[in-house]
Amino acid sequence: MRRSLLLVVLLAACVLPKPDDVEFIDDDDATDDDDATDDDDATDDDDATDDDDAVDDDDAVDDDDATGLPPCGTVVVKAVENEPNETQAQATWVGPTTGGVEVTGEVAGVAGGVQACGNNGQMYTGDRDRLMVQISCVGRFQVVLDWDYRADLDFTITVPELNGLQVVGNQRDTNPDEQQILDLTNAEDVDGNGHIDLQVLIACWNGEPNPWSFSLIPLQ
Repeated sequence: MRRSLLLVVLLAACVLPKPDDVEFIDDDDATDDDDATDDDDATDDDDATDDDDAVDDDDAVDDDDATGLPPCGTVVVKAVENEPNETQAQATWVGPTTGGVEVTGEVAGVAGGVQACGNNGQMYTGDRDRLMVQISCVGRFQVVLDWDYRADLDFTITVPELNGLQVVGNQRDTNPDEQQILDLTNAEDVDGNGHIDLQVLIACWNGEPNPWSFSLIPLQ
């Protein structure tokens, strides 16, 4: 009788764990269905083909990154410069656009006796036209500055969100055309405002007052 009682006590003490309690097999609980190939939790539903996290919602067909900006299309936003725009604080705002831009304006004499064109050998001393262009996409652009008469017009594009990258068209000639390539393929919307800012300066080194046309043409 004592042996039988001892056997019952020993069996009662040796309760085997349920399969769900064995973590190296399946560490599931009421709110988290994990297994060896799917490390899910309440805020991150990952699996072998979808490595999501709070800031990057990627899947097999959608490889998002921090910019969230789409490739540029063919739409063109047109605008006319507003004077005065001698300083960046006075710049004419253009956009935002998911494609290209075309802005028209004129280098001309301004108040205070400033001439349309001029230089001191190092800097422009004439009219300066400034733009703030907002691009809501990523890609490459053909940059074109055109004008009408004998003069030497130049442009400078500064991209603060690409570590101050500058693209310059400043050939020292009077051919009515300046062209360059602007590459925004790797640009990021670091401010989270939905666009990339381009600070554009258009100025005349020498020559006559001129109307001008400034274009950013997406390259497909």
